[in-house]
Amino acid sequence: MNQPSKENLLRFWQAVEALTPQEAAKIDAISKDKPVYSISKSSCPWSPDHEHQKAKTPKGYKWRYYVQAAIYGSDHLMRPLEKKIGEPPKEIIEERNKESRLFDFSVN
Repeated sequence: MNQPSKENLLRFWQAVEALTPQEAAKIDAISKDKPVYSISKSSCPWSPDHEHQKAKTPKGYKWRYYVQAAIYGSDHLMRPLEKKIGEPPKEIIEERNKESRLFDFSVN
């Protein structure tokens, strides 16, 4: 097997970085300043009847809502790469068990 050139290796890792989404926040509904909820069709934190609406904010502040979408295990991205380029470095293996998100959007 031919060794990849340094230029190709750098381009490959730039592509991996560009395609690797951010880590998904862990659910923590009791956090006072940055609560994270699991949502369903019938219950969203910005809905007037959601429990979160009872939380008080300091005067002059209001809640800002972000939805993390398409949550998946990072290993789904790593498996196909391993088939092409082999076992990744130890530091990357440690990252593979984290949940990632494909995109975010905000809700007013």
